[in-house]
Amino acid sequence: MSDLPAIVETSDESFESDVIERSRVVPVVVDFWADWCQPCKTLTPLLEERFAAADGRWLLVKANTEQNPAAAGQFQVQGIPAVYALVDGEIVDFFSGVIGPEQLDEWLARVVEQGSVLELRAMEESDPGGAAEKYRELLAEAPNDAKLQIGLLRSLHHHDDEACRDFLETLEKRGFLEPDAEKIKAALSIADGADYDLDSLVELVENEPENFQARLDLGTAQASSQEFEDALITLLSIVQDDRHGLGDAAREKMVEIFKVLPGDSELTSIYRRKLASALY
Repeated sequence: MSDLPAIVETSDESFESDVIERSRVVPVVVDFWADWCQPCKTLTPLLEERFAAADGRWLLVKANTEQNPAAAGQFQVQGIPAVYALVDGEIVDFFSGVIGPEQLDEWLARVVEQGSVLELRAMEESDPGGAAEKYRELLAEAPNDAKLQIGLLRSLHHHDDEACRDFLETLEKRGFLEPDAEKIKAALSIADGADYDLDSLVELVENEPENFQARLDLGTAQASSQEFEDALITLLSIVQDDRHGLGDAAREKMVEIFKVLPGDSELTSIYRRKLASALY
């Protein structure tokens, strides 16, 4: 029995997992069609034939518009056949109507090329140096591609902090940072606290409770040691006790911690509320 993936017949209920989630691993081509659509009967066999020969480089998902009205609405399908390509959860290309075999082959080749980013994503931790080199090669051809820029930033973060900081500065010159870049910026800032002597700071704060700079240094050191709850407690106390002094610096450090914690972190939920209460 072949280990290659089969064509997926999706529904509104399974569309998220069949299409969006799978596209984070392999490029997904979605064919919106219907039984009554005569042009679909011309295009669909061409797609199926090429999928059979694709050796798993992309996945074909068939979405009958009669069974997927919500998905068709989400993708703003105006007429069928309509074919969409997704990579990493985002639409990267589409066409509607029937196109010839040569045009279809060219279109699919572009989809597979964009899907190479998924392979690089898997390399970012296992071979960050190699991933960074490949990202730089791709950026030479598409210097403004945000996905490639953030991929390079993530690779550098695993590989070379100094180069990561330099590239982060370059990205900031655009006037904004993507959420992934903001997270890396926060992680780099938090890592700066690694030079502090944590035990000495604990003793200093115990002996000098009104030394807010020492408290701020302690919170920074705790964060760099991944003691995030202790860090949030320390930093929140500065916001409460020295709001018009070092309170703002402590608040900024708390926000950095929120950025590096998982999106569903209970600590983030609890301490965002406590921070808001202290400020307002």
